[in-house]
Amino acid sequence: QMSEADCGEKRGQWCGLRDLHADFDHVVARFQTTFREDTADVSLFVCGHPLYWCRLFEGLGTPILGVWDMSHLFAVPEHLQVAWTQQFLDLFRQRQNLLVAMSAYHSYQVRWLGASTPYFHPVTPDVGLSARYLPLHKDSVLISKYNT
Repeated sequence: QMSEADCGEKRGQWCGLRDLHADFDHVVARFQTTFREDTADVSLFVCGHPLYWCRLFEGLGTPILGVWDMSHLFAVPEHLQVAWTQQFLDLFRQRQNLLVAMSAYHSYQVRWLGASTPYFHPVTPDVGLSARYLPLHKDSVLISKYNT
């Protein structure tokens, strides 16, 4: 394993991530083999940053919530970008999966690819003012499908 500090001047930032993605089919297969049984009771996977990691969950038969906060091509090897774009679109066009964007800008980026994606405004409790988040339904999460 390599840390980003080991990348050095010549290899640049994110070299460890690029190395991981170089044979990501193997990483996905190993992840799914290792965690399939442990994740059998999971009702929803959430992925993003990088969105390429959503691939880890696509073969597990569980709905996926993707969070778009930067380009779907972030850290994807150049020779895989066209194939990943199609795979990405296919993944989030499946009825059980949902892609949400972190802003209107990101939502419009997805439109350029030919998909319609809602965006949300993150809600963060202001702990500096002693605010507390207290959901009414503690065992559920509200996800709204917008224009899909």
